[in-house]
Amino acid sequence: MSTLLSVQSVSYETSIKKLFENISFSIQSGERIGLIGHNGSGKSTLLHLITQQLPLNHGNISFANHCVYAYIEQHLPSDLTNSTVLEAVLSKLSEDKRMMESWRAEILLAKLGFHESQYHQSINTLSGGQHTRLLLGRALMNQPDLLFLDEPSNHLDLPTILWLTQFLQNWRGTFVLVSHDQNLLDQVTNTTWILRDESLHHFQLPCSEARQALIGQDIADEHRHKAEQKEIDRITHSVKRLALWGKTYDNESFARKAKKMEKQIAQFEGAIILVSHDQWLIENSCQRFGLIHQQHFIEYSEPESAYQVLLGTTALDTCDHAFEIQSEMVKIEHGADVHEDLLLREWVELEQKLADDLVRKPTHQKPLLQKQWKERLLEFELLLNQ
Repeated sequence: MSTLLSVQSVSYETSIKKLFENISFSIQSGERIGLIGHNGSGKSTLLHLITQQLPLNHGNISFANHCVYAYIEQHLPSDLTNSTVLEAVLSKLSEDKRMMESWRAEILLAKLGFHESQYHQSINTLSGGQHTRLLLGRALMNQPDLLFLDEPSNHLDLPTILWLTQFLQNWRGTFVLVSHDQNLLDQVTNTTWILRDESLHHFQLPCSEARQALIGQDIADEHRHKAEQKEIDRITHSVKRLALWGKTYDNESFARKAKKMEKQIAQFEGAIILVSHDQWLIENSCQRFGLIHQQHFIEYSEPESAYQVLLGTTALDTCDHAFEIQSEMVKIEHGADVHEDLLLREWVELEQKLADDLVRKPTHQKPLLQKQWKERLLEFELLLNQ
C-alpha cells in the first residue's frame, strides 16, 4: 500500500471553541475509512481543511504526487441550476476537454443508473436519489484515487441508500466517509476514525467494532486513573505520617522525606509501572513493555515480541537496550541514606497493606498477617526512638 495523504499536527478552532488539536494521520491506498463523532465535533471541518475549502492555520497537509482526490458536494453549484445532467458532469472538466470526454461522461452516467434519455434532462427535474448519483458522477469524472464523502446518505430514500452501499462496496479506490448511518459504515468500511475530545482515535475496524474498542479503551483509562489516584492518595498519606514522625521524634531526615514526597505529588503526571499477569490489562494500559528473562531485562515497544521470547519462538536479544541483572538483583551501598530509604519504603508498604486489609469485611481479613505487620511497624517506632 502507498501513502496517499499525510496530515501532521493539524489544529483548528472557531470563535466559539476548539475542535481538534495536533491531530496527525495518514491515508493508505485501499483504506475505506468511516469518520464518526458527535454533531459539532469537527468532522466536516476536517474534510474541508484537507480539501482546501478552509484555510489551514496550524499543521501540514500533503498529498502524494500521484494522488487525485475528489470531494463529493452536498449540493450542486448555483451556476449549474439550468444545466442538463450531462453538462453538470462535464463541467468538472476544463472547457477544452469537455467535447473529447463526452463519451466517457455518458458511460459514467449509465453506470450510475441514468438512462440515455436523461442525459439532456434538466437537473431541476431530478429526484433526491438521482441528485445524489449526479453529485457522485461529478466527483468521479477526474478518476480520483481518493474520495471524500460528507454525509451522502442524509435525506435519501432506502433504494438510494442501498444503491450507495453497493457502489461503495464495489468501488476499488480509497475513501473517507462521514456518516451517522452505522449500518452503512459497517458494510462499506474497514477503518474507523472517531473524532472526540479534540482528538482523533484510530481503529482498523468497521464502525460497530470500533465503538466497542473505544469503550474498552475508556474502561482501561478509568482503571489507570484509579490506580494513579490510589498512588497519589498513598503518597499523600505517607507524607502526613512522615511529617508527624519528623515532628514527634525531632527527626530532620523524616521531615526532609516528607517535603520530597510532597513535591512528587505536585509533579505527578500519571506515570505508572504496572506489574500484572492480566494480558488484557497490560496491553490496554501500557505503552512500553519490560521483560525479565534469563537474568536480563529488555524493553519492547509492543508486547508481541516479549510473548515470542517467553514462548521460545524468538531468542532473547541482549544487545543495545538490554542489560544484565546481577544475581543479587541490585548492588547498593549500605550507607545511612540508602538504609533509611529502604526502611521508609518497607514502612510505607506495610502501612498501606494494613490499611487496605482493615477496610475489608471481617471474614476476608488476614489477622495473622495483620499481627506480623503491626509487630514490624512497632520495630520502626523503636528504631526511631534510638
